[in-house]
Amino acid sequence: MPGRDETTTAGHQLHVLPRQLPVFDLKPGGGLELVMAGERKYSSKFLVQKMRRWMHVAITWSFNSSENDFKVAVFQDGVQVACGTEVWAINADSDLRLGPFMGNLCEFRTWAHAKSASEVELSMYRRCGGEEPGLECCLSLRPARGLADSTVDPQKVLESGHAFLDRGQCEGDVTWDGDCPRQLVDAHVQIPVEPAATCPVCSLPFSNESQYCRECGQKRPLKQAKPEFQKLDADPWTDESLQRAWTWLDSRHETEASLRRSLAEHREAELEQRQVQEQQRKAYLELQERRIQQEQEEAKAREEEANKHLMEVDLVQRQAGPSLLRRLASWTCPFSGL
Repeated sequence: MPGRDETTTAGHQLHVLPRQLPVFDLKPGGGLELVMAGERKYSSKFLVQKMRRWMHVAITWSFNSSENDFKVAVFQDGVQVACGTEVWAINADSDLRLGPFMGNLCEFRTWAHAKSASEVELSMYRRCGGEEPGLECCLSLRPARGLADSTVDPQKVLESGHAFLDRGQCEGDVTWDGDCPRQLVDAHVQIPVEPAATCPVCSLPFSNESQYCRECGQKRPLKQAKPEFQKLDADPWTDESLQRAWTWLDSRHETEASLRRSLAEHREAELEQRQVQEQQRKAYLELQERRIQQEQEEAKAREEEANKHLMEVDLVQRQAGPSLLRRLASWTCPFSGL
């Protein structure tokens, strides 16, 4: 099944919640936790800081045909913090929901493939342009930047004007923070790298000058430095770019919705055709039954008519028998006097 990742967020109590498992939790006072079918849990060793700090979170899963299981991984700020295997199938058609969350959300993305650790790190600070390979959906949750459409069902429009034109809808109250800062840069912006602060294997912090982990000996990797957003000259989130992004998203949803409508109409036409054929079959069976019944009634009438005729002949014969005997008894032989 295609992989699904990722969400950029901060705070705690985030649930990326489909209709069925898996369920992803960002627990208060703890780390990231992914709960799969069968209640199996994948927990991060990194604790979530309670202070106002933005972080990037990614969840990936992909099917391994050789081992017949799912590979599951959780990333925090580009570092893999939990991984494992699952034998439970994941329902690709389940609804994906963002449940209760106390904090801020900047952007939510879904992909058609499971990204590697390097791919997650490469894209976590970069804004999607809408043409990235495998990008299924990219939703900006910045307030007052959405597009309003009076033809859209009001139940499917968020308070800021963002609209899920296909199947999505807003349930309950949604509040918008106008102070949400820019967290992503354009794809062409060069992001510098810096030595990782913690070991990706044992989660222990590196010393200032050390190039190897003192616990496991892992070489200190380089990672992308978080961009200095306050130094950017202009906000790339213009109305024009958002218009293009939402036009792309709406056209994608409209294409998928049109395909589903075509399939539904095709199934409805097939159902109507089967109903007509069933009605014709029933009418033919009823006609055959009426013909058989008519033939049986005609045969019964002929049989009754034949029986009646035989009875009349028999009655005539019985009535004619005594009269002949009486005539014979009264007859005198003409030669009796000789």
